[in-house]
Amino acid sequence: MPELNVDIPAFKTWVRKEFLHNHESGKGEFERCLVFAVRSVPNRAIGFRVLLESGAQYEGIPIHALCWSQDAPEASLYVQEMWDCFGLNVVCNVYAVLEGTTASIYLQDNTWAKGRYMFSLDWHSDPTSDLPDERGDAHIFSMENGLYCAYANNRICWRDGTFTIPFADKEEKPTYRANSVVYSCEIDVPSELKKPLSVRKADQDQESSQ
Repeated sequence: MPELNVDIPAFKTWVRKEFLHNHESGKGEFERCLVFAVRSVPNRAIGFRVLLESGAQYEGIPIHALCWSQDAPEASLYVQEMWDCFGLNVVCNVYAVLEGTTASIYLQDNTWAKGRYMFSLDWHSDPTSDLPDERGDAHIFSMENGLYCAYANNRICWRDGTFTIPFADKEEKPTYRANSVVYSCEIDVPSELKKPLSVRKADQDQESSQ
């Protein structure tokens, strides 16, 4: 059964008030909120569920409506989120190795920005997510400029002081490419190993007797 809605690590932040008034009023104003879940509708931006101090709950709040600082600049959804949702089936993970780390994110306006990792969204069981070179997860970051962003692996340079040597700090960048190969240990079997074990053993015995 499709998940559609998934819990995320809850966090308190600000939501731009015009997103609570159908963009008819509230411009330049903010309201405190608790973000606690995500709603995934195919071909739409990630929709955050928020609980307001007034007791009202909103769903479908886009990431560029949220900011942890009221001094954060306004930004376009195109810059703050890389992909729309791939499907209804979404899961949330907080990867232990990435928890608490920072990263440099190459935004879609061709600038680098730094942020701190919060959690990751990943999709499955839809036509795009099942293709190895087309799928992409969305790592959520709290950015230095007061905004949040959602970006996939190919736009992120992780900064772990105990292990990584960030390529974002160097002039020469790596030339990695998305892998289009589908691996399966039950398909990629050498022809010799497809023989029954008894036949393989008989072949080995014959070879050893020669």
